[in-house]
Amino acid sequence: MRGAGPVAEVALDDMVLGQSGNGEVIELTRGQETELPLALKWQLARADQDYDAVMVEARRTVVDSTRILAEGFPIAAPPEMSERQANRALQETWVGREGASFRLPPSRVAVDAGDVLTLRHDGRGLEYRVVQVTRVDAQRAEDRKVDADRLERIETDIRAMRDVMFEAFQRGRTD
Repeated sequence: MRGAGPVAEVALDDMVLGQSGNGEVIELTRGQETELPLALKWQLARADQDYDAVMVEARRTVVDSTRILAEGFPIAAPPEMSERQANRALQETWVGREGASFRLPPSRVAVDAGDVLTLRHDGRGLEYRVVQVTRVDAQRAEDRKVDADRLERIETDIRAMRDVMFEAFQRGRTD
């Protein structure tokens, strides 16, 4: 679940070399700033009026990117809540541009996609959310950096939006 604390701590000594046996035990990646969106634009229906279409936008101010990501959603929600969600989604995209790929021994089979791990590397403990797990001779995990406090706020807003949508749906069924 997003916003949850780390389920385990992993150090370089806990990781396994790949089948070739040469190279590093961890691969850290960082997405290009120019590949990330400058802005998110979401189109949806207003839940507080006559279900008219509305466009909400989240924008970063000081970045080298020029990309704008536009998406449409078949939901009705208050524009203010949708704007907060778009801002948080944009922040999560930028925080999640840092990734890590590594192999874990079979003793770490409990680690699964969605779990948050604290990676001990270069004297720092960084939190990453596991986005993919491949089980072969050793468990390979691909992770994205997370900010637990920010994700907890996002999860809270998602629940609130889901509740608003459910109430609007229920009102529509009884009208």
